[in-house]
Amino acid sequence: MVHFTSPDEHERLQVLYRYQILDTPPEAVFDRITALATRILNVPIALISLVERDRIFFKSRQGIDTPEVDREGSWCGQAMFAQGVYWVADLLEHPLWSNHSFVREKQLRFYAASPLCTTTGHRLGTLCVMDYHPHPLDGEKSAILAALGELVVEQMDLRLATRRLVTTEKALKHSESRFRQFVEQAADVFLIYDEMGFVLDTNQAACDFLGYSREELLRLPMHLITSHWHPQQYGTALLTGQVYRQMDHYRCKDGTLMPVEVRLGWIEIDEQRWIHAIARDIRDRLIVERKLKQQADRQRLSYSLTQSLRRTLHLDDILLTTVAELCQLFSTDRVAIFRFLNPHQGQVVAESVVPPWLSIEGEYFTDLCIQQTFENLSQQEQILIQHPNIDQGNLSLCHLELLRQLQVKAYCVLPIFLAQELWGLLVVHHCTAPRQWEEWEIDLLLELANQLAIAIQHSQLYEKTQYQAQREQTIHQVVKAMRRSLNLDTIFSTVVNSLGDLLFVDRVIIVEYRAEEKVWIHVAEYRKTSELASSIGDTIEDENNPIAERLKALKIVKIDDTMDLHDPINYNLSQNFGGAWLLIPLSYDNQLWGSLTLMRSPQRLQAWSPHEIKVAQEIADHLAIAIEQSCLYHQLEKANQELSQLACLDGLTGVANRRQFDEYFCLQWNRGEQEAIPLSLILVDIDFFKPYNDTYGHQAGDDALRQVAQALTHSVSQNSDLVARYGGEEFALILPNTPLEQAQKIAENIQAQVAALQIPHSASLISPWITVSMGLATIIPQPHLSPQEFVTSVDCCLYQAKAKGRNCYQNMARENLPL
Repeated sequence: MVHFTSPDEHERLQVLYRYQILDTPPEAVFDRITALATRILNVPIALISLVERDRIFFKSRQGIDTPEVDREGSWCGQAMFAQGVYWVADLLEHPLWSNHSFVREKQLRFYAASPLCTTTGHRLGTLCVMDYHPHPLDGEKSAILAALGELVVEQMDLRLATRRLVTTEKALKHSESRFRQFVEQAADVFLIYDEMGFVLDTNQAACDFLGYSREELLRLPMHLITSHWHPQQYGTALLTGQVYRQMDHYRCKDGTLMPVEVRLGWIEIDEQRWIHAIARDIRDRLIVERKLKQQADRQRLSYSLTQSLRRTLHLDDILLTTVAELCQLFSTDRVAIFRFLNPHQGQVVAESVVPPWLSIEGEYFTDLCIQQTFENLSQQEQILIQHPNIDQGNLSLCHLELLRQLQVKAYCVLPIFLAQELWGLLVVHHCTAPRQWEEWEIDLLLELANQLAIAIQHSQLYEKTQYQAQREQTIHQVVKAMRRSLNLDTIFSTVVNSLGDLLFVDRVIIVEYRAEEKVWIHVAEYRKTSELASSIGDTIEDENNPIAERLKALKIVKIDDTMDLHDPINYNLSQNFGGAWLLIPLSYDNQLWGSLTLMRSPQRLQAWSPHEIKVAQEIADHLAIAIEQSCLYHQLEKANQELSQLACLDGLTGVANRRQFDEYFCLQWNRGEQEAIPLSLILVDIDFFKPYNDTYGHQAGDDALRQVAQALTHSVSQNSDLVARYGGEEFALILPNTPLEQAQKIAENIQAQVAALQIPHSASLISPWITVSMGLATIIPQPHLSPQEFVTSVDCCLYQAKAKGRNCYQNMARENLPL
């Protein structure tokens, strides 16, 4: 493995040792930084690593138990010399790190680190994060990791400075005169008190700050000034001689609470141990820090949103980033973006909400008060409406009821305008309690609303371009798919699913018009969600149906709101699925076949645009052509099947003819040869059939042939068995994969079936009824055998059966088979 070092390694180590931080126990300030890194960067592991000569010590660690590792072959050993943040999206794919033990054994895949660099330029280690899943590190998260790394160095410097300050304070205790001079001249509040909490000494700054005279302060109990005074409240910090720091509020004589930063420690005078408290007035600092933080947050969020606009043109990403950042920045309960679908209805298209408050993302709201509130605004006014307490605001009853349903206690709303038109609202809800928003927050919302409007405009232009390209591609794919298939089920499925996804409708239905039955029947559908009931097979009455009449006139039917329907048939249909309907007639050769129907639910009610109608009409035209081609194909296929059947069947008896017999026998012979399975053949001849014709006539003879053919068909059991008319009064049965014993049973069954017919035959010399004689044989076909000789052998068996007296069968002995 590679061991990375710097040319000034000795000097670097001396700087590291000067911090006296190696092998020290965990400290909360560093643990907070690593915990913050895991939450912000959404990773399970974060480490503060300090690189010594041969090892790496983890001052703080989240998600890993190992306190230290060898420097040899370590990631941090290399990353600390990187210029800026070092990261590897997938360690498994990295040529240097793919075989590292942390990759093979701990399954780590992602690594990123910010070098810990002192102001003198010495590299002491890294702040690194790891993950079990590979992913990239974008610019924003890289900047966050770098900032946290700088914070680690600052805390290390602060820690070193603190240790030096403690040493200085101990030295100061040896000089009472210097101590007194320092105390009296100090601008900070100085108090010394005993373990009972009584003030023993103070300075003028304390008197001025708290409003007491020196005499009043002396012997004053500390609990009247602060509740955080007893040594036990500070744990072991004071007992070990350490200085304890905390933020507190001191109560003045007039009862005012003043924010202070307090530093506490032990002081020994004349072998007595007292507690000293140095408190600094931080009112101005807090104001400055808050303003700086507000300014920094404002700049950061503005920069973040600006970068988001540059990185993506997808509206959903922009909206989600906006609400998430605002919710965190304002420490509020819900930030949402509401988009108008029409003047009185809209949908919450993006939301960031803090549990347990109600999530309203995706919900539709119909409220006349919403539009009334903003109808007189224009884009130039930049109005922000806020109510710190909805119960004390001048709100209409309908608006107030809506806010209470959403658990809102305070809110502010900023309209979003696009090209002088009200597009939506940027909404901030505070559900915990009433709240007064500060001026900087309002200014930030106004600024963000402008940026958001610009982002939405850019996104809509981009999405319009993308949608047009997608529309053309979808139409091309649908047409191509319809041309590839002549199966209507496949064509219908392609059309309804593609059209539903393309136009974002809730249901697409293909309806077939059956004029003879006077009904319309649903034959194919697309449903946006499985919660919608299937309508396949549903029928619609044709008579007294005004929509049907318009479709039969080959006119497009556009219904923007089914509430306007009044005829009984369509009114009842709208009760199951109301909203907006668009029906395109499907026709070819000026004959109506059916309709292509699109439906949108009442929750997403909006008028059908010319663009949507154009797309649906274009696809419907191609669908009608596909339906016509499919119908023609099936008609041709049916005719071909009928011709094929006529070519293969005997016209008199309905069983296979001699041609079909020859082809099928050859096929089964080859199969028996390949699979080494038996093939049986039975030849059947009606006894004394010529005298029968002479006696009863040819018409009776034809009837007799048909009845015998049916009896033969009923005698076989396998689908692969074939009954054929072999010629005149002769029939043949091909029995694939049938051994001799089973063939004999079939011959016996044939005799029984023919006898059961009891067809009178007075000209027969052996029976008053028609009888048959049969020859049969079984063979396993082989390459050297001849199928013609086998048929000849079976024919010989038939003549043997006749010679024996007829009305019987004769099978060929094995030794007589053609070998």
